[in-house]
Amino acid sequence: MMKPLLFLILTSATVALADVKITFVPPPMQGKITLGVFDSNEHLVRILKENAAVEEFEILRDGLSLMWDETDQQGQALPEGAYRVRGIVAAGIEVEMEELFGNDFAPTRVNAIRGVAILDKPTVLARLMDGTAAILQVESGITLPMALAAEHFAAHLESYAVADAHRVIVYQGEEQRQFASERMVTALALDEQNLYVASEEGVRKHTRQSQETELIATPAVAQSIALVGGVLHMVADGRIWRRVNEVWQPFSAEGLDMPVSIKPGAEGTLWVIDHGGDFPGAKQFSAQGEFLRSLEPDPDGPIVQDIAQSSEDSDHLLLLEKSPSHIILRYLTKESVTDSGGETVSTWRNEWQRIIESSPLEDSGMAGATALRLPPNALAGNQSQTLDVEAVLNGGSILIQTVQGLPLARIRGPHPGAGIEWRTADSRDDLKLAVHDAAGGVVYRIKDIRRLLLFDAGEYRLGND
Repeated sequence: MMKPLLFLILTSATVALADVKITFVPPPMQGKITLGVFDSNEHLVRILKENAAVEEFEILRDGLSLMWDETDQQGQALPEGAYRVRGIVAAGIEVEMEELFGNDFAPTRVNAIRGVAILDKPTVLARLMDGTAAILQVESGITLPMALAAEHFAAHLESYAVADAHRVIVYQGEEQRQFASERMVTALALDEQNLYVASEEGVRKHTRQSQETELIATPAVAQSIALVGGVLHMVADGRIWRRVNEVWQPFSAEGLDMPVSIKPGAEGTLWVIDHGGDFPGAKQFSAQGEFLRSLEPDPDGPIVQDIAQSSEDSDHLLLLEKSPSHIILRYLTKESVTDSGGETVSTWRNEWQRIIESSPLEDSGMAGATALRLPPNALAGNQSQTLDVEAVLNGGSILIQTVQGLPLARIRGPHPGAGIEWRTADSRDDLKLAVHDAAGGVVYRIKDIRRLLLFDAGEYRLGND
């Protein structure tokens, strides 16, 4: 005899959901409607409509309506209990960018400079707030967007090269060539015939006009390379090396403590960025290692990060300096050279400078609540109501919302690591929001943010009565 089959029936506490019809009378103001559901603890659990036109609701003889499926913002069924629906009518909030501050490169949103050069004009490899890179001609403001998020930069006469971790692009006029690197790129150098790419495998020499390539072994991984008088130099393991007759030799020079990068100077000289010792800064040496001059920063001032000098012009320098709160780019002109006690002293004039000021605001990603005095509301006995609003960083964008979480307006990003603060406006209906990040700051005008009316769409109970 066959045994009967045993069926196991599983049940759950999930209750079949039923749509709830929400009916309400909006305040007498033309505008967009935002509607939310709140639990008994006044927590926002669902946004039913955001900035919706009247036509998006069912229009009844005595008001508007829509259906709610009893779920929260994540689509999960809500527990039984009482819920209240509240809304806002906005006459038309608009966000306008009113002012840029703390960034002399504006309107270009530069937040980092990866390298400097003097081509025909002072030029930098800039990283922008949207994560892309661009070649920026500083004085004219002309930018050339990059096809890659470049981190490395080298230039020679009218050509230049940029690289990310594994790709290099060489630009010469309208022409460009791409080169690949299997290992992570650490530095670049360029001359008229060749491209030099430093990585963990050594320095690879590419012939610019052909596919020929040659691997040059190095004593250690180069963090900076430069061609000086046709001789390849590099910084590795805190020392400077140069390749003479295919052999790497230490570059002997007095006064070097912690070289971090090198750049070719005018007339076959070498500039060294030295971050060690009592006099950190930029130091210039002859090809034989003779000390020529130094640019010593203020002990309490920014630290020199990069320097550029045309091979044919010894009278101008482009200097990149950084501090915890500033990025400073300066263009210097040599005014005079004098002899002082047997030492040659050069005097340089600051032709211009560009500064990026990092955020002086608290990097909280949030502007605390501010109270808005609203117009008289016929549904509230023609009384003026007060609404507390805040601004919060949300995925790179900024969300302006009530303190309970109902959204009012969005400012598209990116705004990474932003400090945010409210500012008063010259119009009774407007408010200003200052956003300050690594690329300086922006002041937005939030137009007509006070032209709001609040309404209550009633209480609704979920579950069995």
